[in-house]
Order: sequence, then structure tokens, then C-alpha cells
Amino acid sequence: MKRLHREGRLVPPPAREMNDCEKLLDRIFRRAYLPVRYVGYKRFWIGPGPSGKRRNPDFIHTTTKLKRAILYSGKYWHTKDNIEEQKLDYTTLGWTVLHLWDEALRKKNRLLLRQLSREFLQGGSGLLIL
Repeated sequence: MKRLHREGRLVPPPAREMNDCEKLLDRIFRRAYLPVRYVGYKRFWIGPGPSGKRRNPDFIHTTTKLKRAILYSGKYWHTKDNIEEQKLDYTTLGWTVLHLWDEALRKKNRLLLRQLSREFLQGGSGLLIL
């Protein structure tokens, strides 16, 4: 099943609500008063990019003209190759991405996560990976 997902042949049905990690991220962003909204329910699409795939970020800046997306990835479903492909798709379409791995949600990293997210949303550039 993981291989089919990586190859783009298995597309999960649209989520009706956030998973636990996305809920935690949303709570962190709201408590820090960050201008983001959750769009990971597969109703907001970007692309297709050079890979031929359309992308659905987890969070975006509330002002879509700024083209800033926040992606959350767990190690089970995402590989380094997958992330590089996503990076290429987003950047060629003019989006700046903050990419967060599951380690970012550990309690010891949450203050840093808030600070990085705030800086990113206020105009930081490039692909950041935590």
C-alpha cells in the first residue's frame, strides 16, 4: 500500500477532519495567532507541477497571494525523493514551503516551531525543513 501511494496510484479519500498531528499543529498555530488555515481536506489544489501531479498542502497563509504553504510529513508515508519532488513542484509554481517532519511536534521543539512558522509567514524565504 505504501508503494502504491508513493507511485501516485493510491489516493486516499478526502479527509473529513484533521488527523491528530494536524489538530495539534492547528492548535499550536492558533495559540500563536499565526495567519494560517487548514486546507488539507483536498479542496485546495496547486498545480500540476513539473511532476504532473497536483499538490494539496496541509496549511496555507490566509492571504493566498503570498503563496506560502506549510506541509507536515510523517516518516512512514514520505521519503526524501518524495519531498524533493514536492519541493520542485511547489517552487516552480511560485510557492514558498515550510516543510515540517513529525519530530517537530515533540514538546521540546514546539517553541522553535512557533518561532520558525512566524518568521516564515512574515516573509522568510526558501524551503525550511524541521
